[in-house]
Amino acid sequence: MRLRPLLTGLVFMLGGALGPVPVVRAAPDAGSVSDAQLDALLERGDLCLHFAGEINGDGSAHDREIAAKMRSLRCEHLVGELKAMQARLPAAAPKAAHLRELIESF
Repeated sequence: MRLRPLLTGLVFMLGGALGPVPVVRAAPDAGSVSDAQLDALLERGDLCLHFAGEINGDGSAHDREIAAKMRSLRCEHLVGELKAMQARLPAAAPKAAHLRELIESF
């Protein structure tokens, strides 16, 4: 026996006797992208790209400092995150070109 139809029927039978029925909103589409998420990822990508250009490759204190900043930004995971975001973002979205440029840069 399935409970959902039974419970739905009870709610309709009781009407408003139990008070107002709360409105349940559907969760946002898993494929949707918020502007804040996209902006944060693009900013992180820009920073990772900038810091990658700052590394001299000589193992200096400067290089170690830049490497630490890149680790804190999780730059090593960035390409995968950019590609995942690209899959969720409509190709005609205003910031899609910036996203593609970052992916191609890494």
